[in-house]
Amino acid sequence: MSDSSTGTFTRPTGVKPHWWGVFVLPGTLIFLAVLTFVVAVVISPPYIGGSQTTTATILSSPNYHPVVSYTVDGMDYTVKTMTNMPSWQLGQEIDIAYNPRNPAQASTTGARTSSVVFGWFALAFVIAGVATGIPAVRRRQGTLWAIDHGERVEARITGVTQTTTHVFPTRNLTRLTCQWTSPDEVTHTFRTLGRTLTGTLTIKDVPIRTLPVYIDPANPDARYYVDDSYLGVNGVPVSAI
Repeated sequence: MSDSSTGTFTRPTGVKPHWWGVFVLPGTLIFLAVLTFVVAVVISPPYIGGSQTTTATILSSPNYHPVVSYTVDGMDYTVKTMTNMPSWQLGQEIDIAYNPRNPAQASTTGARTSSVVFGWFALAFVIAGVATGIPAVRRRQGTLWAIDHGERVEARITGVTQTTTHVFPTRNLTRLTCQWTSPDEVTHTFRTLGRTLTGTLTIKDVPIRTLPVYIDPANPDARYYVDDSYLGVNGVPVSAI
């Protein structure tokens, strides 16, 4: 952590960076996948995989779960659907999907199609969640490695970005951007994980010009940790303590 009296830095020890921000997007996508899958199951007939289609006649108002009648293998059936379709009319013929093992079980083909669509959406959310989650885990592992084993360099502070959360009290997730040019003249840009400030911070307010960055020399752009501990406890800059 930083030493406010001397301005010197030592390797961070016992650092446990906050990772919730890294996993917000993958977590949200997985949550949407679960939610969409539940919806697909709720609206999906249990016999969806082996259903067959026939024509049914609407016997009651289509505005609220219309009752329909249909014939399968010479036998007549009457069921109340789970679909509200104001565009339908009394006496209109529509397609329904029924369970060939128990023709008394039936639903509109629209419900069957909707459940399939929701199922595909659930699968897409799972794929997107995994696709964003794996890089997040790798970034976390790379950062932890850099904290413990990384080579220290000094990077010049080039910018400050803040994301404001409008709750009481108002808080600002503050990230510092810095750059370091390697011996082979390649410039690398690093960002801090972010700290919460109760006030605003601009580049002019930063009392120092460089930050220590611990990097993997073989892959500095992906495996690094920027030590912004100069911000002090609870996000209060050292200069203000």
